[in-house]
Amino acid sequence: MGQNMQQSFEQRLDVQVDDVELLEDETYDTTRFVIRCLDEGDNVLTYASDTLNIETEGPVDVIGPKSISLVGGGIAFWVRTIGVSGEAIIRIRNERFGVVEQRIQVSKQSQASMRYEKSEQAVCLE
Repeated sequence: MGQNMQQSFEQRLDVQVDDVELLEDETYDTTRFVIRCLDEGDNVLTYASDTLNIETEGPVDVIGPKSISLVGGGIAFWVRTIGVSGEAIIRIRNERFGVVEQRIQVSKQSQASMRYEKSEQAVCLE
């Protein structure tokens, strides 16, 4: 008569990145990562306050702390280029969800092409 009924609810980290290609020219380029803890219906779990550790590999670095916590089920952070071209890997580690990995491509604009673009933008006023 007394059956043991258990419900399980799937939860996951949803990671969205604004730009997967960054271009460094006169200064560094940045992109934002938005992380949300979602249930099986894609609803934000507003009570989630998990700690996340951010690791970077390649030509980017985190702006701000590399250890952050979800607030109201979500959080955002930014990364910036560091003057080198190549593929960057951003890993978000969490005790409950494991590792989420995102790759982005970084290109560095050459000085010659920068000079050409600047000369194209010049306007003669007479």
